[in-house]
Amino acid sequence: MMSLQSEALGIPHVALKVEEPYKETYRQSISSLVRTEEIQGIVTGDIWIEEHRRWMEDVCEGLGIHVIMPLWNENTHDILDAVVSNEFRPVFTCVKEPWFDADWLGRQLDSQRVEALKSLHDRFGIDVCGEKGEYHTMVLDGPIFKRSIRIEEFTVKRKNTVLLMSPDRLSLQSKGA
Repeated sequence: MMSLQSEALGIPHVALKVEEPYKETYRQSISSLVRTEEIQGIVTGDIWIEEHRRWMEDVCEGLGIHVIMPLWNENTHDILDAVVSNEFRPVFTCVKEPWFDADWLGRQLDSQRVEALKSLHDRFGIDVCGEKGEYHTMVLDGPIFKRSIRIEEFTVKRKNTVLLMSPDRLSLQSKGA
């Protein structure tokens, strides 16, 4: 999916393997990107978990790269509303029970889903943006995409209380197709 995302956006996709020990291999990968791709910053979607911010800053320390966190300390409800109102099209790719079931997988994060997330927040205290790992999404289209991604078929996989969407068939479409 990330490879298609890159193609749909019209930007290069560079994949590097990161494995244990994570901090060391992250540092090696980032250092390699600084040298070979001349990157100057790493952008993360972290919003409020201080441990995540500190970890990324520690990983990048001394590598001559900026950690950019444009969502840091933003209101999570406002973030979701902005995603929907700016016509991005994320879909749920991973959800955790007991808050979610397999019906959420592959569904678009639209205004109806945002309201459902807010209701789950009120009832169970989940983070509406999934900041604590309650869910993950992948963006298939948006204003910055040159083409859109279509999930034609997927299967559901389970790992303990986590349900995962495993795409079987994906395609790139012309905008509006």
